[in-house]
Amino acid sequence: MMQTDLTEPRFNHLAAMEDVTRSTLDRVRAIPGVAAATATCCVPLHSGYGMVFNIIGREHERPFTGGGDFSMITGEYFETFEIPVLRGRVFDERDRSNSPPVIVISRELAERYWPEGEDPIGAQMLVGGGGALYPELADEPVREVIGIVDDVQAVSLSAPPRPGMYVPLEQYWRAAGQDENTLEWVVRTNVDPMRLSATIQDAIQSIRNMILRQGLLLVAIGTVMGLVAAFFLEDLLVSVLFGVEPRDLVTFAGIPLILILVALAAVSIPAYRATRVDSLTALRYE
Repeated sequence: MMQTDLTEPRFNHLAAMEDVTRSTLDRVRAIPGVAAATATCCVPLHSGYGMVFNIIGREHERPFTGGGDFSMITGEYFETFEIPVLRGRVFDERDRSNSPPVIVISRELAERYWPEGEDPIGAQMLVGGGGALYPELADEPVREVIGIVDDVQAVSLSAPPRPGMYVPLEQYWRAAGQDENTLEWVVRTNVDPMRLSATIQDAIQSIRNMILRQGLLLVAIGTVMGLVAAFFLEDLLVSVLFGVEPRDLVTFAGIPLILILVALAAVSIPAYRATRVDSLTALRYE
């Protein structure tokens, strides 16, 4: 398990998160010895969120029907943690950021809120209670239940399982105004995971190279445009600035170099923060 900071403003957008998670997981899954890989907002026994929900068409005395553990995940989450799928399906290529909103629920939630004889598959749920309790979730859409998975010990190995809800990360990222700005990467291997640790980190840290490339591309474009403009406006500059020579080599070469170095330092800081990867030791099993 590894954790990555995603503090860049562009990660506020679902499309950006979709591109980053899919490309990164594709690289990780292509590493020989990797059996499955996923990304999530939280992992069992380490971190998590609680969230209320409404079942559409169900009467309730409170502003919401009930509540449970809530996770935003990518595909292969259940395969990575080897969580059995009991009914229906789990997330796949059909569940993109622009696809119909869906949700997967746990056995405990299904049995608690759907009496025997009722089928949760196809039911409609509204996560967050429609903004009554969480104004930032006022635009959260109604989601269709597409699958039921087995329970997990999300909080403690000794506590009974709690109701659980899972939504595609790409459909929900930052919808609730997340402040932590982190992703948990979880990889299951067929070999000793420590043998692949460095390779996996390299695959994930290529988020850094992408940020550097994008930042420096903008700097390069701006520098070229500035040089072209300065070249054609040099006569005007000479007339208004004292001591400036036409086509001065030091000015035309030195100033852009300084700007590039400053820009490199500026984009390197968020790139470093985006790839601060640490191993997690919180997950334990019996």
